[in-house]
Amino acid sequence: MIEGYQAGQIIDSSYRLTRLLGRGGMGVVFACRHLGLNKDYALKLLPGGKVSAGAWQRLTVEASALARLNHSHIVGIHNMGIHAEQSPYYVMDLLSGETLEDCLRASGPLDIDLAIKLFIRVADALNQAHQQGIVHRDIKPSNFAVIRDPGDQITGLKIIDFGIARLSDPEGGKARLAGQGLTATGAVFGTPYYMSPEQCRGERVDARADIYSFGCTLYETLVGRPPFKGATAIDTFSLHMSEPPPALSDMIEIEDAGDQSQTEDPEREARSALVEGLQAILLKALAKNPNERYQAMSQLKLDLERIKSGKAPLVAGALFAPASFGRASAEPVDDLSVDTGEHDYATVPPGDKIATLLSPGRLLALACTAMVALVVAMCFMLYRPSKPSVSTQNTMSSHVYVARSHSRASTDSGQLDRQMLIDSAMPESANLGQLLGMEGSITQTGADKDDVKRLNAFDLLSIKNHENAFKREMDTICQPAWFEKPFYVPAKKAFVFPETVIFGAISINGAKPVQAVGTIKKPQNADVTFYWPFCNHRWGLLNKFKSDDLTGLDGCFLEPDKVVGLVSKWTRLRELSFFNPLIKAMPNYEKHYDESMVTPDVLPLLEKLPHLQVLGLCGALSSDDVLSMPLLHRLKGLRLKRLMHYQDFLPHLVQYPNLQELWLVGSPVTDEQLDNLIAMPNLQRLKILRSKLTPASAAKFKAMKHLKELTIDRNNWTEEQKAYFKSVIPFVKYEKVVDTDYWVAVPAKYLKPKD
Repeated sequence: MIEGYQAGQIIDSSYRLTRLLGRGGMGVVFACRHLGLNKDYALKLLPGGKVSAGAWQRLTVEASALARLNHSHIVGIHNMGIHAEQSPYYVMDLLSGETLEDCLRASGPLDIDLAIKLFIRVADALNQAHQQGIVHRDIKPSNFAVIRDPGDQITGLKIIDFGIARLSDPEGGKARLAGQGLTATGAVFGTPYYMSPEQCRGERVDARADIYSFGCTLYETLVGRPPFKGATAIDTFSLHMSEPPPALSDMIEIEDAGDQSQTEDPEREARSALVEGLQAILLKALAKNPNERYQAMSQLKLDLERIKSGKAPLVAGALFAPASFGRASAEPVDDLSVDTGEHDYATVPPGDKIATLLSPGRLLALACTAMVALVVAMCFMLYRPSKPSVSTQNTMSSHVYVARSHSRASTDSGQLDRQMLIDSAMPESANLGQLLGMEGSITQTGADKDDVKRLNAFDLLSIKNHENAFKREMDTICQPAWFEKPFYVPAKKAFVFPETVIFGAISINGAKPVQAVGTIKKPQNADVTFYWPFCNHRWGLLNKFKSDDLTGLDGCFLEPDKVVGLVSKWTRLRELSFFNPLIKAMPNYEKHYDESMVTPDVLPLLEKLPHLQVLGLCGALSSDDVLSMPLLHRLKGLRLKRLMHYQDFLPHLVQYPNLQELWLVGSPVTDEQLDNLIAMPNLQRLKILRSKLTPASAAKFKAMKHLKELTIDRNNWTEEQKAYFKSVIPFVKYEKVVDTDYWVAVPAKYLKPKD
């Protein structure tokens, strides 16, 4: 009898437990047989305890997402349930063999080349999960199943236990930390040896916590022990939050292949360079501040692929050069002070919305003020000369300094937000697509060759930067008295924006948006939509709009709840969208650069907006969250961006005859799923971007009787396919997948230096 269960017991009339496979802090794993299919699976029972309705709902939402993950290096999830209202369980592929933890204990560290090969695949698997909004939260060797070939050689790793631990909390939210092998749930979640600093502090986490744990696991795979290992869990927490990891070069012996006094050893040099590359990658992944780590698994994977092929890692945004790994202390590389305050990283998106500042030389610096934050992926590019960084033997010849804005500036102060400067190695020919590893994945969204060229046109080393002129303009603008003056000036019958800084874009009476710079005439009672840029964390600047100035507000807001409170006083606001449709961020970077992090607790606040007719939602929302809104019954337009479980939402649309406009952005909508939209009684305007539609979908759209406007962006269709589609749907409009029209933050004439 183990944990109250024994072989032969039937779970919920579907599965018979056949044998015990293992047990741990998170529950017990049994081999089982499905009684109907007569097929063997593995079934994991989580610790017993009454499961609340809310916990069960979270379990079902997350389990359904996990079930849709289809990656060769993720163990498939097939079913889930609750046994006797006490013990949640989920059913997965039955694997034979050991975990990576077992393997390391039995045989020691893996060969470097093999480890890199395996972890490239794991990084790809985690990247796919993160793209679907799924964070594992407990990456560690015991959650990697080892796959071997008939010759007993390791050929792969499979990730198990995705995100399940937080769904069961037998201690009522109190972490059990006596043993460091246990997974703590509730206030602190994870396994101490592999927990990110923000997990150690009990903060909410995002995908960057997985990146940190991935780094810990890769380190242990190479060395044979975790990078941080204290006598107790508390000691380990302290190490995670304050100490650098031991240098990899001190832990891995590189053997000489002969008498080095006579001849050089190219193999040893190559191995030494490989270790140096791994040091740089691990330092980046194990950064204490989430904003200093890799911001996406795709970036980490790209660097692993580079060192595997003999190239130096890009390490975009690394704080130290590789040789300082585990030895040096962080120091600012310019005169901007480092923000060391506490931040809620659950609401500060990875990549931190910033604007790029770059110099023309080989040593470059990117820096910006709070009004302009980096768009490493795309945007708002300003540049300036920089002092040389510390050079090291294995560091590439040029460095990029990226400024990240963390602080939430108060609107009653003219002081500029300070930035954290982050040192990065970059090749001389790097362009944006290569830097972010997007050239392949962007084509999956429907982009064509011209889109990729447009992306790569942003050569980070070719654009000149004049930050001093920009800073002087910002210092001049952001004085306390300026915050008190509205944007709209009645005497001029126009909005008057600064001439030197672009605060966003503005559309008058539905015309094409223009940059909000200088004087922009506004006819009386005109409809005005303002597009708020992600670079502007000062949401309080919205107070410079009067209560009747705007009818629409679209943008990326750091604090959506506070924005809703502010605009609830606006008398003409009919449209509110929490993403900026003009930015068109690249794949995997949308949530960093054009989306607000909208959480379910924001939705009830929207009921306070009595005039709202069109709502745009994105962020950490599922179909159930949206369907729970009473507001949905009175909206005329609904714009959804990367909605989790969107396919579960589509069948419900027929229940809302009030909906005349629908956007589905960043959801892989298929031709077959359009049947749900055909059933909508009054759909007139439809926009579907980054989908999986084919030209054959024209017949589906034609069946939508009231449809008058259709916008899609399948730019990779051939001209013949587009011509056919337009012959069936004459009113179709095509948007570009990559559109750089709004990727600037300062008018060109102000990019020249002022002597």
